Amino acid sequence: MWVFAKEGFVSIVKDPKIRGRLIVRARAQADINAFHELCIEAGGANPIHVDVGTDYKYRFTSPQYAVAKVMNHLAFSIDYLNFKEAAIPVENKDASTTRRCNAYMQIWAIMKDFQDVTGS
Repeated sequence: MWVFAKEGFVSIVKDPKIRGRLIVRARAQADINAFHELCIEAGGANPIHVDVGTDYKYRFTSPQYAVAKVMNHLAFSIDYLNFKEAAIPVENKDASTTRRCNAYMQIWAIMKDFQDVTGS
């Protein structure tokens, strides 16, 4: 599952080794740190691992119930009308957030094209 939130972007998959545990992965350290803290508060998370040899450089494992609590928290924390504006506030624009904004806009545009092509 890909999750785009004000806290950042993560990919969440099941842990193939331990039932009931998920792997939370991110490309940016700030994103993994934010989700790691949320998972700790929600019930636990193992330490963050850094691995430059994988497609997601940062990752940690967490009990599935903790990740579910985080997702619930994120859903009930939505206080915006436009995600792009909420995720990248204008007053916080620096080189890093500009790159993030560009990436999010590219993803938005690709999915808009997908919508237009599928006609569904």
